[in-house]
Amino acid sequence: MPSSIKTLYEFDVSIVREVDEVTTRQEGDKTVTETAKVKKPVKHYFAFQKPSRVQRELAEEERAIWWTRYVEKGIMPEAQLLKTYNNYGGVLSDEEKVSYQTMQSSLLVAMDDLRATQVNERENRAKITELADKIVDLRNRIIDFRQARDVFFDTTAESKAKGKLIEYLVLHFSWHRDDETKDWQPFFPGNTTDEKNVSRDLLEENNDELFLLARDRLLFVATIYATAQGNLNKGDIEAFEATLGPQTIVTPEPPEVKAV
Repeated sequence: MPSSIKTLYEFDVSIVREVDEVTTRQEGDKTVTETAKVKKPVKHYFAFQKPSRVQRELAEEERAIWWTRYVEKGIMPEAQLLKTYNNYGGVLSDEEKVSYQTMQSSLLVAMDDLRATQVNERENRAKITELADKIVDLRNRIIDFRQARDVFFDTTAESKAKGKLIEYLVLHFSWHRDDETKDWQPFFPGNTTDEKNVSRDLLEENNDELFLLARDRLLFVATIYATAQGNLNKGDIEAFEATLGPQTIVTPEPPEVKAV
């Protein structure tokens, strides 16, 4: 495991810890040093790694493996559910279909415009900012639309496989360090998914304070990453997070996925 990683998203949490506080004072010609135990908030740093191409492929293989398993168990695939409901007019109304197609088309146009505008970056800074904001807004609206639509498919093999993908992403791409100067370390130790699951279960069973503080944010980022199919950056995540409010992120737990 490399200690130096490319991060997609970073955040920190604070835990009150008893630490040694060293003070010095002068007593005549002598310098007196004293150490006392004090309680102070201590920051811990977390990162969600930006997966490489190979890592993205492995994650998609994980999703495909679980999809096959669920289908073999008799859980209905999305295509079969859609075929059933299409006989009754379909899942989406005509207006919703047009709205979604318009958002997707607008996003592609905005991305093309941004690439063209960036050629003369100095002359078009205001336009670049406007287009970047528009792209973030469209991506967030598309993610919102997909998430609302996904509720309908909660019982399908695709939805359950996506839940397993999110679990995989959290386990394999969550990193931690207790000092900004230190190297990143895997938050869930282990070389395999099974070993990382054991690490996660131990933290959960012991009500580990650090785990409890970080799990919702890690799950949030993994969910957004999986929903956007990896096509996002730090700015996108922060913009979407801002729409949920500045306090606590509340993320519904995906089907058959333990809270991470």
